[in-house]
Amino acid sequence: MAKTVYGDAMTAHELRRLYWSEPFEPFQLDLHDGRQILVASRDWLAISPTNDTIVVAPTIFAMEIIDVPAIDGCRYINNRAAVNGAA
Repeated sequence: MAKTVYGDAMTAHELRRLYWSEPFEPFQLDLHDGRQILVASRDWLAISPTNDTIVVAPTIFAMEIIDVPAIDGCRYINNRAAVNGAA
């Protein structure tokens, strides 16, 4: 089960709050185009200095470059199996 954190368009400031939260909780980004991108650890996310773009690397062989305005919202992922790729 996932708990919605932000339900509107997100900002880089909100992403940084999720990034630096202690303890870190995995979360899923919901994009305008319907895709859902998992951020399972801090190592998977980079926010540009200009705050308009992020890079998410959901696997060792892939990365997504995302415009921050394209993020509709996000939710915490409570299912460890989903974070570990088993679900």
